[in-house]
Amino acid sequence: MNVTAGERRRILKLFNVAETARQIGVPVKEMHNWVAAGHLPSPQVKLAKRRYYTVEDIEALTRKCAEMKNHP
Repeated sequence: MNVTAGERRRILKLFNVAETARQIGVPVKEMHNWVAAGHLPSPQVKLAKRRYYTVEDIEALTRKCAEMKNHP
């Protein structure tokens, strides 16, 4: 199944780590570091060999990141 990035975002509503980081307003490297450290969950939806966040995940991550920024 070949799905373009645009189709994945528009139709399936799935976002990779970099796309998610941009949406929640954190640097991509910081997002990767937080996921690696276990402060944020890693993407759970698997499509081919990659994992993606859902829109619901992004909403939860937005709240979590706001808490992390407010409480260092």
